[in-house]
Amino acid sequence: KWFEISAFPYFYSVGSSCVTWSFDHLENGTLSLMTFQHRLGVDEYSSAKCELVRPGVFLVSYPYSVIPRADSDYYVIGTDYENYAVLFSCSNTFFFKAQNAWILSRKSVLEENLLEEAKSYLKAEGISTSFLVSTTQTCGASAILASP
Repeated sequence: KWFEISAFPYFYSVGSSCVTWSFDHLENGTLSLMTFQHRLGVDEYSSAKCELVRPGVFLVSYPYSVIPRADSDYYVIGTDYENYAVLFSCSNTFFFKAQNAWILSRKSVLEENLLEEAKSYLKAEGISTSFLVSTTQTCGASAILASP
């Protein structure tokens, strides 16, 4: 289980808190991804399939997405293998180019020095961290129990 510490804002995350990502191994080296968020008073889940394209790159497919062509490559651009992972995605849908970045942590709070270390991976790739928005992880017991 990973806790979203910060992310680029996107339309389906407005008003979200308690965002978690959970990965499970499937056959043939693929992973399932289950995300949870508490948004505007409602617990929401989404699921995706992740296929390894090459080390550090996954094709993430959302089979129930309302957005056509929602598949996207997710790049693991940094991790310390114990506390955090930094992900980045860039996709084109219709006439839009969408860039997303996420800092995930094994704990609901990431120490400031580790957060800065995680951000350094984005900066090294020329990705601005000024768009990162902190994700609130102070959730009630019901939200914590509901997340996968």
